[in-house]
Amino acid sequence: MKTTTLIEVHSDLGLQMIKARVVERSLPFVEKSDGLIIHLPLGQIHACGENGGLRLTLHASDHMKLHLLQEAVDHRLDEAAVALDRRWSLTKLGLVPPNLTFAIVESCERVRPSYYRVRLSGASLERFSRDGLHFRLLFPSENHIGQWPVISESGRVEWPGGISEWHRPVYTTRSVNLEKGTLDFDVFAHEGGRVTEW
Repeated sequence: MKTTTLIEVHSDLGLQMIKARVVERSLPFVEKSDGLIIHLPLGQIHACGENGGLRLTLHASDHMKLHLLQEAVDHRLDEAAVALDRRWSLTKLGLVPPNLTFAIVESCERVRPSYYRVRLSGASLERFSRDGLHFRLLFPSENHIGQWPVISESGRVEWPGGISEWHRPVYTTRSVNLEKGTLDFDVFAHEGGRVTEW
């Protein structure tokens, strides 16, 4: 799978910036006559000059990895304030992002005085047994309860009210039971904590 965007930045300057970042982070890359190919765990980034701008093409083995790779690239470009209005070719307009998983809270048990163990169940939780230990819970502001982030016309994620309106704490997966389709994680209980109140 792939998606691409053309960024309005001088190609030589853009390639220099990307190469400097890649070398700084010791990422594997191949320099070609028309640009760079960067190899990452999620997939590849091909950066090359085109029509006076910089063409970025992302390749990944599946839709979720491609989305995560695009989010990582978007984050870096946003930090550098580069082409904030960019558009990606692959769009799933109005759909929730592929890395957003809905689950049901099956149980919540106090396992220590300050810790609760939460058990979730759902059809797509098995991916957490292979794609990483960490995940975020999403809590919208009161103005956006019942709304979820969706893919916009630009191919980027649109957060109702803006991403800063959302509480997105990171948690570590404690265990995943593939047979039962459950995931357990622990929550530290403290007064005034949004997740504790939830």
